[in-house]
Amino acid sequence: MLCLQNPNGPMAVQECQQDVQAFFTELALAYYGHNVSIPICTPSMKNGTFFTIGKVYEFVPVSKDGTVTGYRWDQKNQFAISTYIGNKSWRNWAFSGKVNPDSMQVENMQVGLLDTMSQESSRFLSVQPWGAKGVPSGGPYASAMPKGMSLTTYFPNEKLLAAVKNKNINNNGIGYGRNRFSNSKQNAETVRYVNAWKSATGYKEGVK
Repeated sequence: MLCLQNPNGPMAVQECQQDVQAFFTELALAYYGHNVSIPICTPSMKNGTFFTIGKVYEFVPVSKDGTVTGYRWDQKNQFAISTYIGNKSWRNWAFSGKVNPDSMQVENMQVGLLDTMSQESSRFLSVQPWGAKGVPSGGPYASAMPKGMSLTTYFPNEKLLAAVKNKNINNNGIGYGRNRFSNSKQNAETVRYVNAWKSATGYKEGVK
């Protein structure tokens, strides 16, 4: 848990590297269908200190013949590790990589903070924890989700929201439709994209 709180990365501290590498290997094995079990400290969990495993989704437009006809949440080839302290979300890491069956190590591993990824890519991301039906049978992940508590997390991308609000999308070099349309059409598409996301998530200005 301490290693996962580090904003510089879960393996930024040398003493964390071996344990976190093993942790991610176990998670990858579970994610790809292997029956593994990762221990969770039950007393800490009762006090609201725990981690959850979730799927990463990106809010994307649906197009037909080059015209945007709607929007949807599209699952990415990643999963997320979200840590909670006192039921408050602290760090949300996106993780990708597969386990080499010979070395039992994760190959092509990439780890990044989801809020940073959202800001840098001008996209909206979300994490939806595995439901009880999707949890590997050998792991205690379902028990790490308090009953009646929704842990779905949205990453609002304040930079993109502010750019649309201030009508300076192009000046900031961001916008959903960049490099595809003229400026006026790009701005209009970006505004529609942001408004669709707000509607889908119930986002309101100044409300967290």
